[in-house]
Amino acid sequence: MPLICMFILPLFLNAQNNKKLVVLSEAETFSPLQIVNIICQSTGSVSVKDGNGREYFSSPASPLISFMAGGATGKHTVTLKDKKGNFVETSEFFVEAKTNIDDGAK
Repeated sequence: MPLICMFILPLFLNAQNNKKLVVLSEAETFSPLQIVNIICQSTGSVSVKDGNGREYFSSPASPLISFMAGGATGKHTVTLKDKKGNFVETSEFFVEAKTNIDDGAK
């Protein structure tokens, strides 16, 4: 993964209109406890708030940040702050709890 961080991620970020914070996702929503990957091209700190606005994850900024989606379902907000605590950028993703029960009935 380090080689990807060094070479691919900066190119991906440039393609995303020079955003410093991007949530990587192949689907429209995440499930609770699913791993969320964020690429970040800045220093400072990153925090994540759930659908009720409660922070459930924080980390120093790094090129690749991974965590499990948690907290309340709905729109989750990722916030990037610089080393002085000043707002830099936000990104969003959605968490939706889906039932996938298959009892084998026809």
